[in-house]
Amino acid sequence: MPTSLSKPDSRRTRGRWAATALLLYGAMCVGLLGYFIVFPDEATLKSQAERRLDPDPGYEGVIGNWGRYRARNLRAEAK
Repeated sequence: MPTSLSKPDSRRTRGRWAATALLLYGAMCVGLLGYFIVFPDEATLKSQAERRLDPDPGYEGVIGNWGRYRARNLRAEAK
């Protein structure tokens, strides 16, 4: 019977490996969760064709604003 109350070297090493693996696994999970929170549009599985059919509303707004700007400038230049 061992007289020391400490764990043998093999059990201590296994515990360190287990703690390291758990720490790395946790870091990967937190990193993926953070990625999906920060970049929600990148995480969706839409093809390029679906994105072309469903344009961003902000893009349509920019086109509308540009059209109004050009029309106003053309009217001002015609006078």
